[in-house]
Amino acid sequence: MRITRIEIAGFGAMRDAVLELAPDAPIVLLHGPNEAGKSTLMQFVRSVLFGFQPRSQAAERYAPLSGATHGGALLLTLDDGRTAHVQRYDAPDAQGKRPSRGTVTVTLEDGTVGGEEMLRRLIGDITEDVYRNIYAFGLTELQELRTLQSDELSGYLFNAGMGVSGTAVLETEKQVAAELERLFRPRGKKQTINQLVDQLDQLSSELRRSRSVQESYHARRAELERLREQLSAAERELGEAESRIAWLDKCLQSRQAWQELRAAELELQELPVRASFPKDGLRRFEEEKLRLTELQTMRDQLQAKMAAVERQLRELSPDGQRLALRREIEQLAEQASMIRSLQHELSNARTEDAQLAEQARLQIARIDDNWTEAQVAGLNTSLAERSAITGFRDRLAALERQAETFAAEAARLQAEKQRLLPRRNEAADELTRAKEALRGRHPGRWTELAPDERRQHLHRLNRALQSWRQAAWELAAEERRQQEARQRGRRMRPMLLALAALTIILPVGLFLLADGLTAILAAAALLAVDGVLLMMWRHQEVDGSRGREHIAREMQRWSEETMALYMQLSGEQPYGAAEAAPSYAGRAARSRSRMSEAGDAAWSIEAAASAVEQLELAIERWQSEERDLRRLADRLSELDEQLADVSERQQAIAEEQAACGQALEAGLDQWRSWLAERGLPTRLAPETALELFSLAEQAKQTFRQRAAVRQRITGYGSRIAEFEEQVARLYARLSEPLPDSRSAVELVRELAELVARDAEQAERQQALERQWNEWREELERTADRIRQTEALISGLWQEAGARDEAEFRQLAAQEERRQQLQQSVKQAISRLEWLVSPEKLDELMHSLRTMGGSELEAEHANVGANIARLRSRIEELRDQRAKLELELDRLREGTEHAELEQRREELLAELNRHVAEYSVYAMASGLVRRTRTIYERERQPKVLRQASHHMAVITGGRYVRVLAPFGERRLIVERHDGLQLDTARLSRGTAEQLYLAMRFALVESHDSGHEALPLVLDDILVNFDEERAARCLECLAQISQHRQVLMFTCHDYMRDMVSSLLPQAQLIGLKG
Repeated sequence: MRITRIEIAGFGAMRDAVLELAPDAPIVLLHGPNEAGKSTLMQFVRSVLFGFQPRSQAAERYAPLSGATHGGALLLTLDDGRTAHVQRYDAPDAQGKRPSRGTVTVTLEDGTVGGEEMLRRLIGDITEDVYRNIYAFGLTELQELRTLQSDELSGYLFNAGMGVSGTAVLETEKQVAAELERLFRPRGKKQTINQLVDQLDQLSSELRRSRSVQESYHARRAELERLREQLSAAERELGEAESRIAWLDKCLQSRQAWQELRAAELELQELPVRASFPKDGLRRFEEEKLRLTELQTMRDQLQAKMAAVERQLRELSPDGQRLALRREIEQLAEQASMIRSLQHELSNARTEDAQLAEQARLQIARIDDNWTEAQVAGLNTSLAERSAITGFRDRLAALERQAETFAAEAARLQAEKQRLLPRRNEAADELTRAKEALRGRHPGRWTELAPDERRQHLHRLNRALQSWRQAAWELAAEERRQQEARQRGRRMRPMLLALAALTIILPVGLFLLADGLTAILAAAALLAVDGVLLMMWRHQEVDGSRGREHIAREMQRWSEETMALYMQLSGEQPYGAAEAAPSYAGRAARSRSRMSEAGDAAWSIEAAASAVEQLELAIERWQSEERDLRRLADRLSELDEQLADVSERQQAIAEEQAACGQALEAGLDQWRSWLAERGLPTRLAPETALELFSLAEQAKQTFRQRAAVRQRITGYGSRIAEFEEQVARLYARLSEPLPDSRSAVELVRELAELVARDAEQAERQQALERQWNEWREELERTADRIRQTEALISGLWQEAGARDEAEFRQLAAQEERRQQLQQSVKQAISRLEWLVSPEKLDELMHSLRTMGGSELEAEHANVGANIARLRSRIEELRDQRAKLELELDRLREGTEHAELEQRREELLAELNRHVAEYSVYAMASGLVRRTRTIYERERQPKVLRQASHHMAVITGGRYVRVLAPFGERRLIVERHDGLQLDTARLSRGTAEQLYLAMRFALVESHDSGHEALPLVLDDILVNFDEERAARCLECLAQISQHRQVLMFTCHDYMRDMVSSLLPQAQLIGLKG
C-alpha cells in the first residue's frame, strides 16, 4: 500500500492543503523547520486510517484552528494496483449521529463505496496500537533508549523485537502474576483469601460467645425499668431549671434598659413645670432672626444703588438734532468705506491703463516692427489653427526622432555583432577540444547506458557485493560453530568408548551374577543409548557439512553475479588504456584483474569492493565531464542564435530608415504650403509659428484688458461725485457750514462718531431711569417684609412668656431636655416589653427592684451548672437505656446469633468464589507461559534472522548476528570475529543501531495476509554520524522495495544526505 496524495481540509493549523506523493518513489522525505506541520501530517495519516482521538483529548484530536471542516482524505495505491480514496470527516453518519472518531468513506476505483468495515479489510484488521508499535516510531523511542540503565537496556531491546503481539503476551503474564499475588500467598496477610480465612476464624469465636448471653435476659429487663424512672425524674428537673435560667437571662438583658428608665424618670421630676412653649419655637426664632438680618442688609444695598444712579443721570446730555438725522448719517457712514475704496481703485485704474498701453506697444514690436495693432487684431489665433500647427510639429518631430532611433539602433547592432563573433569562435574551439578529450578518456560500457539504467546497474552491483560479504561473514561464523562442534565431538569420543566397553562388560557381569533376562535387557538399553549418542554425533557433523556447502554455493553465486554486473558496466579495455595512470577506468580494470586472479575469498571481496569503488569514481568523473560538454554545446548554439538574430534586425532597420526619410520630406512640403495660405513667412518652423500665435494672442488679451480698465474709470468717477453731493445736503439740514479743507468721507465719519455717542448716552439714560424705578419698588417691598418679620418674632416671645431673647433661649433649652427624657422613657419601656410580654412587665420590674446585678449573675451561674449536670446525666441514662433495649431485643429474638451464622455463610461463599478465581488465574498463568514459549520458538527466529542482516549492514559488518537465548528475555550480538556480547555491554550508539535493526526486522516479519502499510519514521537518524546514517538509509532502501517509507525531518543536512545517497527519493518541503 502506498499513499499517493494527502488532502487536508482542516486539521490543527493546516487547512486546504494537498500533497502529491510520487507513486514510484520508494522513500518520501518531508522536511521543514519546526512548527512547519510534520507532527500534524503524521497524526493526520493516523487519524484518517484509524479515527480521530476522543474529544476529551483536544491536543491530540487536532481540531482545526480556523473553523474549517475537520478532516480530509488519503489516496491509496494498493498492492494489487487498485486505488482507494479514504475520506474521514467530523460529520454526521447515515443515522444522523456524529461519532467521536469521525465518519469514514472508502471509494474504490470501480465505484464501490464502503465505511469502517471496508477500511479494516483493506489494512488487514490492523489496530491503531499495532500501527503505533510497529509501523510508526521516531526520535522519542531512541531518546528513551538513552535514559535507560544497563540492566534495563537488554529488556527494552528484546521488547523491540517482540512487537505488539509479543509485548501483549508479556504484559498478560505480568497481569496474571499480579492477580495471583493479590488473591493468595501461603504466609501472606493482605491477600484476599488470607484475610477471608482470618475473618472466619474470628467469627467462629464470636459464635461461641453469643450462646452464653441468653441467660442474662431477666436481669437486664429489671435494670431497664429502673433506668426509665431515673430518666423521667431528671428530665422534669431539667425543664424547671431551663425555665428559671431563661427568666434570669431576660432579667440580665433588661437590667441596663431598666436603669436608664429610672434615671430618666428622676430627672423629669426635677425639671420645672410650665404651661406651654411654642412648637419648634427655638428653630422658628432662629429662622426669622436670620431672615430679618438679610432683609435689613438688602434695604441698605438698594438705597446705596439708587443714590449712585441719580448721580449718573445728572452727568448725561445727548444732542437731539443729530439724533433725529441718525439714520441718514449712518447710511452715509456705511458708504464712506466703499467711496474710499473707489477712490483708491480709480487711481489704480488710471495707472493700470498707462501700463497696458505700454505693454501692447512692446508685444506688437516683439511680433514684427512693421506690424500694427489692426494687423494683430485681424490675425486668426483660434484653437483650430494652433492645433494644426501642433499637428505639423508633432508629425515632423516624430519622424526626426524615428530617423535618429534607427541610426542609433543600426550602430548598436553592428557593435553587438562585432562583440559576438569572437565569443562564438572561441566557444566552437573549446567544444571541439572537449569532445576530442572525452572521446579517448572513458572507454567503459557505462557510457552507452541511459542515466536510469546506469543507476539501476550500480544499485544491483552494490547489493550483490553486500550479499557476497554477508555470505562470507556467515561462512566464517559457520566454520567457528563447526570447530566448536568438532571439539565437543572429540570430548564425546572417550565417553562413547567407555560406554561401548560398559555395554560389553555389564551384561556379562549380570549374566554371571543374576539371570539371563536381566543381562539381555541391560544390554538392549545400553545399545539404545549408544545408538542415540552416535546418531547425535554424526548428525552434528552432517548438518555442519551441509550448512557450509550451502553458504559456499551462495557465496560463489554472489561472487559470480558481482563479476557479471561489474563487467556489464566496465567492459573490456585496450591494453594501453589499462596502464594509463590518470584514468579511473584504468584503475578499475586493474582491480577487476586482481579480483579474478585471487584465490582467497576475503582478499577477493576486498578487491571487488575496491574495483567497484574505482568504477563508481570513474562513472562520476565521466558524468561530470559529460555535463560540462553539454553546457559547452548549449553555449555555442545560444551564440549562433544570437548572431542570426542580429543580422535579421540589421536588414529590417535599413529598410525602415529609407521609408522614414521619404515621409519626413513630404511633411515639410505640406507645412510650407499651409504658411503661404495664411500670409505667413514660409521660413517659419512649427515651433516659431506657435510662438508667433502665442504673442499675438497675448497682445489681443492686452487690448481687451485696456478696454475693461477704461470702462471702470468712468464708473468710479460718477459714483464718487454722487456721494459728495449727498454729504453737502446733510450739512445744510444740520445748519452747519461745509468745511472746504476736508473730504466728504472724513466729514461723514466725524458725524457718525458724534451721533453714535449721542445715541449711547440716550440709551444709557433710559436704562438708568428704568433701573431706579425697579429698585424703588423693591425697596418698598423689603420694608413691608421687615415689619412682618419683627411682628413674628415678638409673637414667639409672648407665647413662650419671655421678655427678651436671652430668656427665650433659656426656656427653649429646658423644653428640649424635657422632650429628650420623655423619649428615653418610651424607648426603655418598649425594650422591656420586647423582652417580656406586657402581662409580665410588672413581674420583671419587681424582680429588677428586689435583686441586684450580682445576685442575678450568681443565681444564673448556679442554675447553668445544674442544667449541664442534668443534661450529662440524661445523656448517660439514655445511652444505658438504648444499650439495654437493644441487648434485650437481641436476647428476646435471638437475632445476634443468627446474624453471626449468616455472616459465616457469606464469608464461606466469598471464599469459594475467590478460590475459583485463583484457580482460573493459575490455569491462565500456565497457558500464557506456554504461549510465550511458542512465540519465542516460532516467531522470533525469523525476526532475529532479518535483524542480523540489518545489523550487519548498519554496522558495516562489525556485528553479524543477533541471538536470543531460549527462555531468557535478553539479546546477544555476535561480532565478525565470533565474540558474543550481551546488549547491556553495548555502547549507546550501538544499542540504537540494534534497536533500529530489530524494529526494521519486526516490520518485515509482520506483513502476512494484509497490505504492506507505509513505514513512518520521525527523525530517527538525527543522532547518528554521517557514516551510520548512510548505512541506515541503505537498509531503508532495501525495505522500500516492498513498502513505502515516509521520513520526516527538520534538519537540512539530512535532506541533503537523502538527496545524495537516494536520488530516486522524493523530497517535499514544508513551510511554517
